[in-house]
Amino acid sequence: MAQRDEDVRSLNVELSVVQHQLHVTLKRIPEVPKLREEVLRLQEQLTAVRKRAQQLSEELETPSSTMRKHRDLAGKDPDQETLRAKISFLEERLSDKKEALLEKELILEEVTALSDKLRQQAMDGRQDTLGLAQKVNVFQSKIKDVTRRMMATVSELSMYQATAMKLTAQKEDLEGALEGAMNNADEGL
Repeated sequence: MAQRDEDVRSLNVELSVVQHQLHVTLKRIPEVPKLREEVLRLQEQLTAVRKRAQQLSEELETPSSTMRKHRDLAGKDPDQETLRAKISFLEERLSDKKEALLEKELILEEVTALSDKLRQQAMDGRQDTLGLAQKVNVFQSKIKDVTRRMMATVSELSMYQATAMKLTAQKEDLEGALEGAMNNADEGL
């Protein structure tokens, strides 16, 4: 009899938790259209900003642009061997970062799969709802943390990629200057 009373008390606790979650969810339903409108508005703003950034980028990349101002920089250009070594080093780092990113993506997939499994178990009522909600929160925070770190890694990869592209452009410019100088030397100028 005591066991049944304990089971009834346990089921009543679970029922109250589920009713509370249902109440919280029902309160949020009226906010969905407002949030959808906000998302659409923000997407439009993002599109406009990206378009403006692209226009400015193209304007700066155009040699005859009025926005483009340049000045000669003092200093010495690195030789071909140094540039090759830098490019090789950056390519190795980029490869390492890509591997790390793939590992983090796999971890993210595993964590996501686990959180999805836990959510499904919660809906099926297989485990204690309150304990499961805490586990889901822990996994979601882990996902957010991994996502933040992944985004930082992607940003760092972009920086390395931009540096590699810049060094490649410098290399090509130096090769062109060298070729011009050799032509001038051949012509006796």
